[in-house]
Amino acid sequence: MDGIKFVDTTIRDGHQSLWAENMSTGMMLPVAERLDQAGFDAIELISSSHLKKCVRELKEDPWARVRLMRERVKRTPLRLNAGRFSAFDITPRSMYRLFMERMAANGIREARISEEWNELEGWRWKCEVAHDVGINPVPNIIYSVSPKHTDEYFAERTRHAALLDDTCGSDRAGIHAAAPRVCLSLRRLNHGSMSKAAWRSCPSLSSTPTFPAGKTLPATGTSACAASPREPT
Repeated sequence: MDGIKFVDTTIRDGHQSLWAENMSTGMMLPVAERLDQAGFDAIELISSSHLKKCVRELKEDPWARVRLMRERVKRTPLRLNAGRFSAFDITPRSMYRLFMERMAANGIREARISEEWNELEGWRWKCEVAHDVGINPVPNIIYSVSPKHTDEYFAERTRHAALLDDTCGSDRAGIHAAAPRVCLSLRRLNHGSMSKAAWRSCPSLSSTPTFPAGKTLPATGTSACAASPREPT
């Protein structure tokens, strides 16, 4: 890995986790230019659930949100959280393609792409759709704790994801400070080299991951890419 990069998630996950997605477009626009000047690797703006929230409750046009932010954010790529189009239904691939096409047409340039089972085939077709419509895909490895989710498991899935594009990882539930321990293990299991896989830890704003020995990391509004993770002490 060649450095530490930060992705801002405040205007996507921040209010999604803490305010039930109630941040309006008017709240976002005043800070857009400052976020753009901060030097983030990307700014995560929206996910599919925001579309329904905008229309049904906020009475806003979600496509206008993307366009208005794009007008103000000129240097930093706007990113979409593009795992599933619907959290609880099976989405036809044609619907997913249309969703990605419209996001690209309105100004989204990157997509963080999750796959429920961290399976290569699931990432592959979604990444192909993203490339087809002009969006840079970032396969997202979902972190969890179970007998199945060993270091060897994550090393294998990271190698799979890295075949496609730069890779990120998310600890959505805040169940572990994933980056330090898992990154160290992945570097070891991948023979010390993960040049194509940029591992990013994405703790939710609503969670405070815990290190061993009771040490904690503060909840933040960014996701980070660790260049040389160290074992926590």
